[in-house]
Amino acid sequence: VRDAVVIAYCVNEMLSIVENMGLMGVPIPEAITKAIEILKKKSETEDKNGGKE
Repeated sequence: VRDAVVIAYCVNEMLSIVENMGLMGVPIPEAITKAIEILKKKSETEDKNGGKE
């Protein structure tokens, strides 16, 4: 369980860094941009449904 929490935290921070780089104008590959959008949508869906899809 501990490893999963650490991995989730690291992934969340990496996504945040990539998002901020994009806002600063750093070119980001389209595949990464699409992956971030998918993860955001999934996160928003889980938030609205109380963690259930």
